[in-house]
Amino acid sequence: MIQTTAMSARDAAPVPKERLVEYQEPDVKRTFPIYVTRDVGMLGGACYLELWVDDTKVGIFDTGETAKFYIEPGNHTLEVNWDQQGKGLCGMTSSPTYQVIRTREDRPKNAYRLTIIGDKPMVAVGN
Repeated sequence: MIQTTAMSARDAAPVPKERLVEYQEPDVKRTFPIYVTRDVGMLGGACYLELWVDDTKVGIFDTGETAKFYIEPGNHTLEVNWDQQGKGLCGMTSSPTYQVIRTREDRPKNAYRLTIIGDKPMVAVGN
């Protein structure tokens, strides 16, 4: 199976501020941090990936980039898809992939990966 390769968040570059859309600062409700890092590799490497938390687009990732978001504790849906504003094949319409997560205060770090398996972007538990 063809897929991308996981990258450590500490070795990844931060997502540039102009591609971070929401949930960058904690507030009264959104106090829980999650960390998201996109894999590296040639597969899908010329295209950005969009990340959504529930129904809110929060960021657009290139390969080898990482970001921290603040969400409310509890159940959430993470969704990843090709950047729908991209050009050519990068803007191809595909079905987004969903990952239901439950944030836990007792976990030292809630980390997730944006990976590509075959031709499908996916959300996976990170390192």
